[in-house]
Amino acid sequence: MRLPRLPSATLLLLVIGCNNQTFELSVTNKTDRPLTIGVVKDGPPYEVDLASPGELAVDTRLDTLPPWGHLIPPGRTIDSGKVTGTFPSGTRAYLRVYSGEHSNAELIAIGEPSYDRIDVLLFPGRNDFIIENDLKNGMIAKRLNPTPAPR
Repeated sequence: MRLPRLPSATLLLLVIGCNNQTFELSVTNKTDRPLTIGVVKDGPPYEVDLASPGELAVDTRLDTLPPWGHLIPPGRTIDSGKVTGTFPSGTRAYLRVYSGEHSNAELIAIGEPSYDRIDVLLFPGRNDFIIENDLKNGMIAKRLNPTPAPR
């Protein structure tokens, strides 16, 4: 019996080993502008629910993409449901926060580092943040729950 041929990236992930991680977020906007937020990851495998605006636009026309992320008005809090993804060793998840409401093209143009964007490392489980204005850096994220100890 012949086994199906797997793409090399899939085979590599099977060899390295992957695990699923789940995140739940609460984000409070204490700035004077709306925030656009989403969860992204910095490695394979590609998952549309964890893709950055730039990754989503690679094979799709920008004018056909739905708006990326979730909008939080000033003074409001958003709670996510469970966000689950596949994470091989070394791949991490981030809360990406953009100041303001932007088109996908504008989000792609806001690189890191930027006064209008922050990426905050997430840990599996519950992650609660307050996003505030900071005169020097633009925005800062205050983590409300303790950072877990390294394993």
